Amino acid sequence: MQLPFQLPFRYYHALRIIKSYASFNTPLDLHVRRYFLSHRALGSKDRKKIADHLYNLVRFLNLVDHFSISPSWENRLWIAMHLNPLDYLHMPHIPLHKRVGFPKPLFDRLTKQFGEAKAVSLCLALNTKAPTTIRINPLKTTKQTLMQQFGPSIAKPTKHSPLGLTFSTARQLTKTAAFKNGLFEMQDESCQLGALLIQPKPKQHILDFCAGSGGKSLAFAHQVQKPGMIYLHDSRPQILRSAKARFIRAGVERFQIVENINHLPCQMDIIVLDVPCSGSGAFRRNISAKWECSPHSIANRVREQRDIFQAAFAHLKVGGKMFYMTCSLFEEENQEQVQFFIKKYSMRLAQPYFISLPEKGEMDGFFAAVMVK
Repeated sequence: MQLPFQLPFRYYHALRIIKSYASFNTPLDLHVRRYFLSHRALGSKDRKKIADHLYNLVRFLNLVDHFSISPSWENRLWIAMHLNPLDYLHMPHIPLHKRVGFPKPLFDRLTKQFGEAKAVSLCLALNTKAPTTIRINPLKTTKQTLMQQFGPSIAKPTKHSPLGLTFSTARQLTKTAAFKNGLFEMQDESCQLGALLIQPKPKQHILDFCAGSGGKSLAFAHQVQKPGMIYLHDSRPQILRSAKARFIRAGVERFQIVENINHLPCQMDIIVLDVPCSGSGAFRRNISAKWECSPHSIANRVREQRDIFQAAFAHLKVGGKMFYMTCSLFEEENQEQVQFFIKKYSMRLAQPYFISLPEKGEMDGFFAAVMVK
């Protein structure tokens, strides 16, 4: 087949990107951006087409392989550049998990948990572009003010979060003066809603045990009043430095970094456990992650979550609340874990679970449970 003139050029760059990305250790969009930064001569239309071809390839890798005569990236990419996955959605001779671009073990889990029709819907949603959503910082601005600043035709209020704005097009928001001045943070609406469940009272002491860079705590930090305090702990000192910088930028004063968990000054009223998980509810934000996820890796996460919970539980006062959160869709990491914790630690569920499921153009998958000691 004779290629149109523009395709070999795009094919060449797409092939260089995917070959240098074979390890899947970083999100594809970040890898693509880094390549484009080092190849600034590429025009905007070419960059978009190259990125679209690569996302199509990685999202539907097993469907691509179904038609591929070899697993070489040269062959896979050529197929992906000419493949519209929706054309094959209703072709029963192709296994369903391939038609929806999902590993069979994970698709089977979703089917068992939600039924086949819902599993198909979830997989297709996770193979679409994630929305661009921010959470405004009430210490420095209002949602209406920031929406007007960006333009009401560009930024719209989120459907459920009182602090969220969503954007009609992808934008480099972290380069804006509003971001650098701490007026907002990037955060999916589901994470905002999970964090806003916490609602700290005056004088309460709150431990974010797996704080990472502090995104969940920042969502409720404006509610913490003196002498209340947020304590940020993580096993990675370097990421706590990032959290400290974010809290300072946001104008939050009531926080402390705690690298040694034994240095906490008291038992906690609230502990936030945003635990490491499969990330299945947010696969569209790291589209290669699903190919690395397996029953074995999920089982390892479950054990890790239980170890983390045990370590954190020792710092919760009697009557205190444990907020357990994941961005997973799987019951093993969510409802089944909570029931395990309730039974082992003689806790009770304080309120119904918060569960969001991914839909096209809507929030990610997220789970939160509130338990009382």
